[in-house]
Amino acid sequence: MGADVTRHSGPEFDRFLRDALPGLGLDWRRHRRRGPRRRVAERMKALGLRALDQYRLFLENDPEEKNRLRALLGVTISRFLREAAVFENLALEVWPAWAGRDRAVMFSAGCAGGEEPFSLAMMWRERGPAGVRPVILAMDIDRPSLERAGQGVYAASQLREMPESWRTRYFTHRGPGWHISPAIRAMVHFYRADLRDMGPPQGLDLAMCRNMAYTYFTRPARLEVTRALARSLKPGAWLVVGAKERLETMGLFEMVRPCIYRKTTPGP
Repeated sequence: MGADVTRHSGPEFDRFLRDALPGLGLDWRRHRRRGPRRRVAERMKALGLRALDQYRLFLENDPEEKNRLRALLGVTISRFLREAAVFENLALEVWPAWAGRDRAVMFSAGCAGGEEPFSLAMMWRERGPAGVRPVILAMDIDRPSLERAGQGVYAASQLREMPESWRTRYFTHRGPGWHISPAIRAMVHFYRADLRDMGPPQGLDLAMCRNMAYTYFTRPARLEVTRALARSLKPGAWLVVGAKERLETMGLFEMVRPCIYRKTTPGP
C-alpha cells in the first residue's frame, strides 16, 4: 500500500510528487522540501490516511482535494521589500510616467501574508506620483495566508530589509509582533483564488508575479500564466517576476531591466 509519509518521506515522497504534481501544473522538483512533506502528512492525518498511495487515490477521486493540495504546497512566508531594488526601479522608472492619471491598478499574484502588496503600498506612499489613486489587488490560494494578511501582524525577521524610518512610520510594535498601520492595510484589497483557474483581473497597469508561477509551475503552466497576464495588462503595462526568474516573453513582452518587463502588444 506504500510507505507512511510521516516515517518515510524521502524516495516515497518524491515518487508521490512525480505522480501527482504535473497534473496540477506544478514542477515536482521544486517541492522536495521539509515544509511540503510536513503539510501533506498533516493533511493525510486529518483524512485518516496513513500511506501516500492512499492519498494519491483520494486525489484522483476528489477534484476539490487537488485544489487543497495546490494550496498546501504554496510558499506562505515572505518578507517586506523582498528584492528591494525592484521597488526602487518601479519608483524611479515606471511610476513617474503615470503622473496625471486618475488611478493606477496594481496586482500582486501569490501575495502570501500580504508582505509584497503592503510593500507596494508603503513605497507608493513614499514615492508614488501625487494625485494618482492607487488600486492594489492581491490574490493567493492559501486561506491561512490571507487571514494573516487581514490581521497584519508580522515577525521582526520579516521587516529586516525595511528602512528603520518605514518601520517607525508604518508599524506599531505590540507584544511579540509588528502591526501594520490601518492606513496601509486599507490600501490593499485581498481575495482568494487560484491564478491558473481564475486568472488575474483585467485592466492592470502593473502585475507582480514573483517567486511563484515562474519558479514552481511546469513550463506549460508558466506559458499559460504569461498569456493570461498579457491579456490582463493594458498595452504598455508592466510585469515583474522574481530576481532569479526568467520570462519566456513569447513576443508579448520586452525586458526593460532584469525581472522587469513591458507589454509590447495589444493582446496575446
